[in-house]
Amino acid sequence: MSEERPNILLLMCDQLRADSLAYAGHPLVQTPNIDRLAASGVQFTRAYTESPVCVPARINALTGLHSWQVGISDNGPSPDHTVPTLGTLLTEQGYFTQAIGKMHFRPARNHRGFQRMWLSEEIPTYRADDEFLQYLQDQGYGHVKEPHGQRHELYYQPQVSVLPEEHHTTAWTADRTVDFIAQNRNRPFFCFTSFIKPHPPWDPPRPYASMYDPAAMPLPARHPSDREPADTHLLVQNHGKGVDNPDDDLVRLIRARYYGLISHIDRNVGKIIAALEEHGLAERTLIVFISDHGELLGDHYAWGKRSFYEGSARVPFLVSWPGHLPAGETCGHLVSGCNLLPTFLTAAGAADAVPSNVTSQDLLHLCEDTATTGREVLIGQFASGRQMKLMLRWDDWKYCYFANGGRQQLFNLRDDPHELTDQAGNHSELCTDAGDRLVQHFREGGNSGALDDSGDELLAYPFERLPLGQINRQHALWPDHEPV
Repeated sequence: MSEERPNILLLMCDQLRADSLAYAGHPLVQTPNIDRLAASGVQFTRAYTESPVCVPARINALTGLHSWQVGISDNGPSPDHTVPTLGTLLTEQGYFTQAIGKMHFRPARNHRGFQRMWLSEEIPTYRADDEFLQYLQDQGYGHVKEPHGQRHELYYQPQVSVLPEEHHTTAWTADRTVDFIAQNRNRPFFCFTSFIKPHPPWDPPRPYASMYDPAAMPLPARHPSDREPADTHLLVQNHGKGVDNPDDDLVRLIRARYYGLISHIDRNVGKIIAALEEHGLAERTLIVFISDHGELLGDHYAWGKRSFYEGSARVPFLVSWPGHLPAGETCGHLVSGCNLLPTFLTAAGAADAVPSNVTSQDLLHLCEDTATTGREVLIGQFASGRQMKLMLRWDDWKYCYFANGGRQQLFNLRDDPHELTDQAGNHSELCTDAGDRLVQHFREGGNSGALDDSGDELLAYPFERLPLGQINRQHALWPDHEPV
């Protein structure tokens, strides 16, 4: 590993599936710039979010801590704001630290250690808190109340952005990153660039809205048994998004718009890479490209995230540092967003500054020598109480546990990569062992919320079919707080 301290650029998408990129084998989606980034570095093919929803996944990435360490596994209140973050720790190491795009911090302007933030949030409460809304006002689009698409009853319906391509949040986020690179090219920087998309609404701007022919879209991976899922919370998600039972034509159209959003992101990733090259920073910048979580996209007749199925839980994870790390390599080690903090601090020559409660490895040594021993298992948790879901991922296997009914699933991902055949009934010994490993993990980690009162069993409730609730009716908040 080089002794040179690199600039550090973290590129994060929201709700981007690991298999929706050309370099990962997708036959239709065009992502030439992300493919180029993959060819210049190391692809981690077994990267997972430890908590498949926005807020905890981002906290994992920024703090290096697991969800059970910080006490957040759903989109609830943010944890203790004094927990050191990448912004805090890299600022202490002399980096200028900047956050651009979606942060999902609560409150919005809590900087989490970053020296400066330029925000484009999904549902900002005030225009004054959101640089993207202010930009739109300056450009003559201040009247647009929902610049990221309509979230309410149309949330999962295919849309076209009301903004031209050059003013879409994806373009704005990339353009501000290009500006940042130019302004800070002569000092070490850490930039966290976070795109809102392809998180719904599915609203690519033209020409990306018509880039993919819906009729050519492959249908999701699904099995008739998925109509009655072991995880009935999936039915709640479907209903809340208004996609209880979409026909195949609508499914294909949604997928076409989703892929259009991805290709738009790719174009803008290309602008960022070009800016680094223009300023002679390509070999002086460590880049990680990742997503906070994926999107089910109709797999298993399900939509959204909050699931440990592959579409929701597995994420793209690319590490590129030209001239310093191998190019065009793949690595099958289990990794997650928690690996980012030790990786970046090690690259910055500050491995000793990694907090003692951060247990994940830095990835630089794994990149340089893929034979290095990685983690044996990867554990995930979503939510608590009756809605709690757990994942244990190891070797070829994935075990999922649901507190509602104490239900479980087991998949062999080598033989069944789309998770269409539940093996729990055929391998009870593997399920028992996986459950015991989860109990041991949470007992040692101090997370009593995952265990029953005895501390010897995973939390379980008598099965109840969850009420479907209401269809999403989120509306823009900031117009209600504008001065009259």
